[in-house]
Amino acid sequence: MGQYIGGSDPEGAKRATEAMLGMSKIILDELKLAYESATR
Repeated sequence: MGQYIGGSDPEGAKRATEAMLGMSKIILDELKLAYESATR
């Protein structure tokens, strides 16, 4: 989880953080997808 929230890509970290805040249960696959996605 830290690699997405605190990753070297600031925009990816922002997307991952926003995705996590919308979750009632943390789903790492969705954090990874948000971090790696340039379209979110």
